[in-house]
Amino acid sequence: NLAASYHETGRLTEALTLREHVVANYERVLGPDHPNTLAARNNLAASYHETGRLTEALTLREHVVANYEHILGPHHPESLNARHDLALAYKDNQQHGKARVLAEQLLAEHQSIYGPDHHRTMRVRSLLAELGI
Repeated sequence: NLAASYHETGRLTEALTLREHVVANYERVLGPDHPNTLAARNNLAASYHETGRLTEALTLREHVVANYEHILGPHHPESLNARHDLALAYKDNQQHGKARVLAEQLLAEHQSIYGPDHHRTMRVRSLLAELGI
């Protein structure tokens, strides 16, 4: 929570450092595949992104998605959220084709799981609009 507060108040370097420690501690205490460890890695990817380390953020997000899907399944809300974050990372890394394909898949899944008017579905539609679809 402290790292999130740092992040939200623009103290990005402090957030990044703390999130790296949190990930290391979760991995040591809970193990590399625990859902809390995966969430901490996803937060670390956000800090990488915000500090301009886009390639590292993208790589970490790809790993987080693969782990969530393996552990929780592809349709679990955390897996879907991580895939949305990955689509954003692709967009921000100028990989619009990958972002578009992933976002289109997410839209179909969100409509099926949550319905067309759910806020998560709308969030994916917004991403597609940003990508020009």
